[in-house]
Amino acid sequence: MQHLVSKIDIGPIPDSQRIFVLRSQTQKRNLLNERELASMLIKGFGFLVVDPSKLSIKGQMRCFKNANIIVGVHGGGLTNALFANNLQVLVGMFNSKTRSYYSLISEQLGAKHFA
Repeated sequence: MQHLVSKIDIGPIPDSQRIFVLRSQTQKRNLLNERELASMLIKGFGFLVVDPSKLSIKGQMRCFKNANIIVGVHGGGLTNALFANNLQVLVGMFNSKTRSYYSLISEQLGAKHFA
């Protein structure tokens, strides 16, 4: 994946960052307090809040390329972790009926995974 991403011109890339992935446009696995959590992560920990559904694939690649911490609810948006060059922590939130596959992505990227 890293080799493929390196071949695509995605334009300017933000500095290393912490990302909270929104799921506001979905019908499943939503957080009831998503806005409050986003606000807390922005103010208290310097997170960037991202809604991948509003970005092109290049925009998603650009946004996640330098992410070092990614937090979000289990879903397609967290898969953008594959674009991260220096991911250190991936936090995936899910209910008891969902199996988390993001530990495998974290392991392959050399990052810690918390569920």
